[in-house]
Formats: sequence, structure tokens, C-alpha cells
Amino acid sequence: MNKSPKLWYSEFLGVGYRYHDVYMNVLLLFSDRSVAVKLWNRSIDGWADDQVKLMFIEDGGNYWFILFQEGSSILLKEDIGFIKCVPISNNYLKFKNRYELKVIIRFAIYSTSSRAKKNEDVSYDLRLLKKIKYAYGVEFLHYEDIPVDGTAYKAIGKVKNSA
Repeated sequence: MNKSPKLWYSEFLGVGYRYHDVYMNVLLLFSDRSVAVKLWNRSIDGWADDQVKLMFIEDGGNYWFILFQEGSSILLKEDIGFIKCVPISNNYLKFKNRYELKVIIRFAIYSTSSRAKKNEDVSYDLRLLKKIKYAYGVEFLHYEDIPVDGTAYKAIGKVKNSA
């Protein structure tokens, strides 16, 4: 059953990658911990690992990050998917080339460091939230190759039309 989320959330800062675990991590970056925790608990926490769909759709010098649960679940408090248009970076290309079998999805808090001194350049802290979700269904596509009746095409259209 191919069911699209009712809501698409794009208000997170961006996407990060971590390569040092057994499986590579994909991080959704937030500036506010309480927002991230509430959003995780309302959505991703109830997803079944085998139904998590993660897509990277390249479109010129950017890619669309799309994360959602394919199918339905009685555990979901809200039917939310995540979408963001992000510039293609070396970290993304490294992730794409090294990806194998499954990915660990995590939320992370990205904020200015409290240790930064007034006269120094600003530094940033990255704090990973403890909860994880595995994604087995990872796809790398080009925008022109996605089906027009598919979830990804519809989600990108909604975001583009709301901007």
C-alpha cells in the first residue's frame, strides 16, 4: 500500500551525515531540542523500520531529501513526512558513494557553541539525540526520472507551490 503523508515538514535546518558508526547516520538538523523531541515522538518513533522510505532526488546543484513511512500504522500520532531542498555537498556525495544496506536516522541539535568567546569566530555544537530509526528503503534518483504520480513528485510539488 503506497500512502503519502498528510503533512510535509520542512522547517528543519538541513541534513547532516555521520560516517563513524557501523551504519552511516543521516541527521536531520534542528536548532531547538524541544521541537525536535516532540516531532520525533509524534512521528518517527511510531514508524516501522521496514516501511521507512528515504529518498535523495538530485535536481541540478541541489537534492531533495525526502523521508516518510510508506504505508499506515496504528502507532502514528501524526502522519508526517520530512522534505528539504539542500545543496549538493561533498558530504552528501561521500554518503552516496559509501551507503550500504541500511541507514540510521537520527535528529541532531545544531547550535552556536556556548564556549565561543566574544572575539573569536563563532563555533558550533552538534548534539545527537539518542533515539534512532533504521531505513532500509534508500533511493538515489534524478528529478526527471521520478514518476509524476509518485509520492516524491507530489511532495516536491507541494513544497514548491507553498514557497
